[in-house]
Amino acid sequence: MYGIDGEDWKIINKHGVFSIDHRNPLDSALDQKMQYVTPDKIRRSSRSKRSQALAKKLEIYFVQESRLGVPQVGADDKAWMMRTVKRGTYPSALLEQFWLFRSFGVAIARQMYPRMKQMGIGATLQHLTPAIVLGYASLSAKALAQGREPPDPLDAGVVAKAFMQSGVPGLAGDLIYSNFTQYNSDIIDFAFGPTGGTMKDVTQIFKGLIVGDNEASKSWGAISNNVPFANVFYLEPIVNYGFLYHLQEAVNPGYLERMERAVANLQKTDYIEAFRPSSFYK
Repeated sequence: MYGIDGEDWKIINKHGVFSIDHRNPLDSALDQKMQYVTPDKIRRSSRSKRSQALAKKLEIYFVQESRLGVPQVGADDKAWMMRTVKRGTYPSALLEQFWLFRSFGVAIARQMYPRMKQMGIGATLQHLTPAIVLGYASLSAKALAQGREPPDPLDAGVVAKAFMQSGVPGLAGDLIYSNFTQYNSDIIDFAFGPTGGTMKDVTQIFKGLIVGDNEASKSWGAISNNVPFANVFYLEPIVNYGFLYHLQEAVNPGYLERMERAVANLQKTDYIEAFRPSSFYK
């Protein structure tokens, strides 16, 4: 991947490796010898063009691998997303809306997928397993913050959600999971991103105010989805239990019990008894 071939490895073995004595901090006794490879060592040890080129390859390798450890959206990723459109034009504005909050998924796909292919299925699965575990931990933390029981880790649907939550699927996971399974998203959310969803919510609010009772529930949903900080998972319970649940039950008696049944039937989980929303408004 970085152009380091057999001849380069011979140079590394001859000039690039140096040893450091590692001593036990408790008694200063010699613990073990640590061997390191650095571009500077190769550059100082040999002035040949091949050695200098190898030092440059190693520098690129170390920098790039450190960036892969914590993927970042680079200039090449931005160029891939925006293609050749001219900034300030209508196509540019549409692409910017489409890629809003999706650039990290692109970076994951473009940087990690080639590496996963190179490692092979065995090594890839070794890395996917802890990623899925972390994704499940995130789902559980969000469920507990909402007063619900953690989802069943053996359920296939929960495993799929944990996989999506881990971030490994990248852009595909964002399009499949985020855009088609939450908040009844449609083509507007897909094509125009969060901006399109917000415009749709504003339209729904005005429609509810004009039409009346038939659109009142949809209008209220649009308002509650746009309450500041209500979508931050650790602040969402404060907004829900302190304001939204109380108001929803007041204007629509029995709403909270219906919501609890829907959560149990559709999401295969239930609320923790002490935090069951309906128990606060008997």
